[in-house]
Order: sequence, then structure tokens, then C-alpha cells
Amino acid sequence: MNKFLLLKKDVILLINELAKPEVLLEKYSTSLNCINYGYIHEDLMIPLCTFLRQHNLNTICQVITPPLASYGFGNICDIQAYYALKVFNAETIYSFIRGDKLLFINKGTSELIKKLSENVSDIRYSIEVNNIEIIGNKVKVETLFGSDYYDKVLVTTKLPNDVIKDDFYNQLMNKIDTNPFVTCAYEVSNKNLGTTYYKANLGKKGKIQFFHTFKRNNRTILVAYAYGIVQKDLINGITDDIENLGIHINNLITTKQRYIFPH
Repeated sequence: MNKFLLLKKDVILLINELAKPEVLLEKYSTSLNCINYGYIHEDLMIPLCTFLRQHNLNTICQVITPPLASYGFGNICDIQAYYALKVFNAETIYSFIRGDKLLFINKGTSELIKKLSENVSDIRYSIEVNNIEIIGNKVKVETLFGSDYYDKVLVTTKLPNDVIKDDFYNQLMNKIDTNPFVTCAYEVSNKNLGTTYYKANLGKKGKIQFFHTFKRNNRTILVAYAYGIVQKDLINGITDDIENLGIHINNLITTKQRYIFPH
């Protein structure tokens, strides 16, 4: 359950494989760079792990599986290569291998919204949309706080059934699948904990994928990630798996349900 530990011989294999992805993906650039899903090269219509192994990228496959699975993308033996490589290009794959750090915003989302507001006059963050419909030549958007009319609306996430009052677009929305994902934040007593992947659980529903820690106000906060829907049994399972590593949990701070990687 450690972060990628490779034997010396595997490191040599990895170094030899590193030059291949960029050259390989160039062959499929027409399909991967297309702005829609109109053309899919037949070579990419297989699971990502199968695609990588067919091209003798076995070590890269081994190294990128934990971050891809753990951050909610899913099991790479199930996810189609085309979808995976359209989301994660060669540079992203290299960043996983290098172990680049995640991007954090010092003052949180509020600082990001403040920066956006310098160029965007009307930002309404994290407000649930209840209804979208065309009225005349405008688009009406309703929330719990009222309704507004816009010239155009760009939808960037999956919406619940019948939020869009249009049979065609509602039908398309229903075809989009997502990965239900749960995050749990704990306060723990242990210090200097590293990011830990549960390799036996990668891509499995109802199982913890990994956790990472950070410091806040002299407290150690551990955030665990798992596939599934928030329910008592899942949270108890996550808690047990963490405690089985000898980590002392002071308390569960919060849980959050997410639906990520629409495809």
C-alpha cells in the first residue's frame, strides 16, 4: 500500500518506455485532438491497460494505474483507451510518473473566485440548478434563489434527469455516465504520514482508493477517497482500513459525495 515502489530492473524498463507514449499518441492525433466524439480510431476501442500492454508499455501501465484509479477515473482494465487518452495526454501521463504535486490554492476556493471576478462580473458558485429551458430566444435558468435569462448556457457537468426541459438534450444527458466518489476528512493523531495507495482496491467499488494528509492549524488532516455512495457501511469500511494501518483517528470531520469523470 505504498506509493509506487519499483525494483531497480523496473526503473530501467520505465526509463526505456518513457519516450514511447508521445510518439505513439501522435499516430492517433487526428482522433484524439478532435473536439467531438465523431471519429474513434479502432485501435483505441479497447481497455487502456490492454492498449498499453499491446505496445509494450507494461511498466508505465503499472505506474499510472494508482493515480488514475485513485483519483476517480476508474479501473483502467475497464475504461476505453480512447476516452482515457482524450482526457490524459502524454504530458499528463508523464506528470503521474514524475509524481508531480497536486495544485493547491493557499486561500482556498474563495481566492480562486476572487481572481475570476476580476474578469467575470456575475459568479454564482456551487448553486444547484433546478431547471433549464428555452423561452423565446433566451435560456431560462432557475435555482433556489431565483431565475435569470441568458443568451447561451454552457453545461459542463451531468445534470439530474429532467432539469433540462428539452427532450433531445435531456436524452443526451441521460447517456452520460459518471463515477460516484466519496471523500472523507479525518483528524488524526499521527504525524508525517505520506500519500498511501491501496493497490489491492484500485478501481473497486465500495473500497478506499488512497489517502493523503496535510496540516491545518497544528492539526493533521487525512483525506480518504473511495468509490461508491455515501452510506454508513462504506464510511465504516474506510475508517477500518485506515485504522488497520495503525493510524489513530481522532474524529471524522466530514464526508462529501461527488460524481466525477463524466463519460
